[in-house]
Amino acid sequence: MRKPKILFVFSKERAENVTTFGGFEKRLRRFGGLEYAESDHLALENLSYEISNNHSVVTDLRTNEEVKGYGFVYFKDWLSLPERAAAFAYHLQAKGVPFIDAVVIQKGSDYHKLLQTYKLVAAGLPIIPTRFIPTENIIDQVTKHGIKFPFILKDAFGQKGQNNYLIESAGQLKRIVSQNKDVQFVIQEYIKNDFDYRVQVYGYKAGLVIKRSKQSNTHLNNTSAGGTAELVKLSDMDENLLQLAEDAAAAMNLQVCGVDILVDKTTNEAYVLEVNQGSQIVTGAFIEKNIPSFDSYLKKTISKRLKIKAAEKELLIKPIIGRHTFVSLPGLNLQNIIAKVDTGAYSCSLHAENIKVVRKNGKKMLRFDVPVLEKGRHFTGENQTCYVEKYEIIEIRSSNGIQNRYRIETAVEIFGKKYFTKLTLSNRGSLKNPMLIGRRLLRSNFLVNVELSQRDID
Repeated sequence: MRKPKILFVFSKERAENVTTFGGFEKRLRRFGGLEYAESDHLALENLSYEISNNHSVVTDLRTNEEVKGYGFVYFKDWLSLPERAAAFAYHLQAKGVPFIDAVVIQKGSDYHKLLQTYKLVAAGLPIIPTRFIPTENIIDQVTKHGIKFPFILKDAFGQKGQNNYLIESAGQLKRIVSQNKDVQFVIQEYIKNDFDYRVQVYGYKAGLVIKRSKQSNTHLNNTSAGGTAELVKLSDMDENLLQLAEDAAAAMNLQVCGVDILVDKTTNEAYVLEVNQGSQIVTGAFIEKNIPSFDSYLKKTISKRLKIKAAEKELLIKPIIGRHTFVSLPGLNLQNIIAKVDTGAYSCSLHAENIKVVRKNGKKMLRFDVPVLEKGRHFTGENQTCYVEKYEIIEIRSSNGIQNRYRIETAVEIFGKKYFTKLTLSNRGSLKNPMLIGRRLLRSNFLVNVELSQRDID
């Protein structure tokens, strides 16, 4: 039987015999440990990250190889680089790799733009493809990976457009990096645009929208960088963009924030640029409108008496989920499906019938039928047909042998919050529940109380 592979993570690269690097696992083996496993180690300072809505890749620049193939990860020494540790932990969580301790994620600052990106992707929200490369390696890695100019290079902790550059040549990149050796940068694709929206969100609801337009001599729309500001009525705003801002605030667990949304002038696609905690309430443009909006929310929040369930929902670090819960799959236009919570299962699965690959609008797509439910519980005998463009075929091992099944990625909405996960399509017609929620989605998102069940609620 093949031994599992364990990875030990440290902040800094040191001599191989030092116990805060390679010497740690050597000492474990010297005293008879790790006989059951293979092991390896790496330094957070050597890791680069590449993340988009479709994938996440972490590379060890010491070996120039992707970090993968590990069955378990232990963060041994990481406190001096908490943001990089948290980013790696988010990556592992997305890949379904167990790690200890969970506090690694909690310690990373959400001001770090790479961590924001991971949280937004985890919520299924559109982000601009982003890379994080240690500053001393940026020039070499841009050349090695053929990253195309122009691109955005900005301070991972930057605010108000500070240390934010449109890089158009290798010479300019070299000059900017040499002048900012102590700055942690992220690299983002340059999205052509004429403006962006700053949506002020209070209590997870959009309260004010400002359209910000750049001057001709800069790529920044920020008013602090000379951009012009125009107040947009909520009633005149695209509802999808308002929903996007509210979803971004929920993903970051920020009741008061400013969400920046960028719209590609070529494709008209919208992206969450960043989420700013407590942003521009008493400063910046249109404070005469913004201050009353914030003050109204503050007054309402202070004065209302929270009921027990409302208090649990808003104040608990993790929401409590019971044996059964109602979920929606907005990407498939499926609402209020009763799902069974199963901590014994790893992944999620959805009941589907007539699964086949077809061509639609010139594209190869996976087609399947999902029975329509009455009140989320009872099959009506009617079917709803769904189409997805992105899917994969996986092997499932069970007591019945090996089976091939289709798996898709989609957003699952629970208690009003979206989680992006993978669903295996299978025929669950003989079971009471059309959907099953496994550990991959439950991990770090919910506390399970087996005494509770939404199935029992009318």
